[in-house]
Amino acid sequence: QKQSQEAAAVAMIRDAKTAASTGDKGRAQDIYKSVVKQYPFTDSAADAQFEYSKLLRENGKFEDAYDGFQKLITDFRQSTRFAEAVQQQFQIAEESRTGKHSTIFVVIPAKVGPTKLVEMYQGVIRNAPFSKYSAPAMFAIGEIYQDKGDKALADAAFQQVVENHPGT
Repeated sequence: QKQSQEAAAVAMIRDAKTAASTGDKGRAQDIYKSVVKQYPFTDSAADAQFEYSKLLRENGKFEDAYDGFQKLITDFRQSTRFAEAVQQQFQIAEESRTGKHSTIFVVIPAKVGPTKLVEMYQGVIRNAPFSKYSAPAMFAIGEIYQDKGDKALADAAFQQVVENHPGT
């Protein structure tokens, strides 16, 4: 039964990619969501969640995209897309903080507040504490607190970088 479900999910993903490539991103998102809902135990469900979240990001819905990648990380921990999802989360946090986007967006997203940014970076650290994104995320948290004028929290964040990632 899992093989037939996987085959059906793969076919749906193919349809979603076709829809996205022809400009019907709303339909593609709907199909990706359906794959995750109808076939949650297939390998394709993780791919569908990743692609869905990527489309959200492309539409400038950074917070929703971040949460979508978190769903992949939480629900599909064994996915081959896990590291990629953490990378996407880090990039979303960086783009939200700096306003510099690595891709061209049709929609300019609303500014993400410092509290939400700290939560995003903390999520990256929690999801992958030993990844190459952990130290820069900790450092970014320190910069956010520094910009807010909260010296104690900024110092604590910078100290965490020194203690946990001394070679960076």
